[in-house]
Amino acid sequence: MSKDKSNNQLTFREAVAATPDVSNGYQEGLSALGRYTAKIRVPDLTKIDGSLNIDATTKVLVFGVFFLYYFQFLLLHLYYLVFY
Repeated sequence: MSKDKSNNQLTFREAVAATPDVSNGYQEGLSALGRYTAKIRVPDLTKIDGSLNIDATTKVLVFGVFFLYYFQFLLLHLYYLVFY
């Protein structure tokens, strides 16, 4: 990944892409904020490269983990019902 040559840090886009749980969540400008975009007040919106809605991006991840554990729980109970 390229780094900002002035201070040797990742850009926001690169940092999001490098974070596995939210790597697909980067959006141009403030579009990730949806209806809350109007609440952001900055002197120059053109300086905002992108945004990330962490809640929406990780909701799928949390649901997937919950589903996996619940499925394992059901399989375990089924095993005990059948074999004990």
